[in-house]
Amino acid sequence: DLFKQNIGDDDYIKFYNGLYNYYNENYEKALEFFVLSKSISDRFRTSGTVGFMNAHYFMQTLNKLNQPFEKLLDEGLSIIGANFDKGADSYNLHLQISSFYLLKKERDKAIEELEKSVQRGLRDKTILLDPAFDEIRDNDRFKLISNEIDIFVQREKMKFNEANLIPSI
Repeated sequence: DLFKQNIGDDDYIKFYNGLYNYYNENYEKALEFFVLSKSISDRFRTSGTVGFMNAHYFMQTLNKLNQPFEKLLDEGLSIIGANFDKGADSYNLHLQISSFYLLKKERDKAIEELEKSVQRGLRDKTILLDPAFDEIRDNDRFKLISNEIDIFVQREKMKFNEANLIPSI
């Protein structure tokens, strides 16, 4: 139809409507949109937001609604494990697997992976606001991770200032 020709795939629009509802904690509505988005919501590649895979949001929503997601979680763990086996070691992979460990109620492993994510380059603290991390938000190690990101960012700012690379306004 004309809409698809001129705008694009409305499955993606449904997925992003799901994301909107996810971040507004309207999980029932988010789930409706994720289901309507067909395969978009259960893809294990990054095309969602802030470095999470699409399936992250779908699983987190199912978790918030106490619905089963284990098959999807096992698939995600397998895919990320295969990426690690191939030598991949990006902060996104560690961030993603951290959220998966939280779904498995393995908090210590989740925090270890989050620490690795920061060591590999995670510098965007807004990612830590994702509902996936709600259950460890008050954890001391989680707070240290957040502070560590602040320190890395401040160090980089100082380097740019010292090199006179930041234009004056």
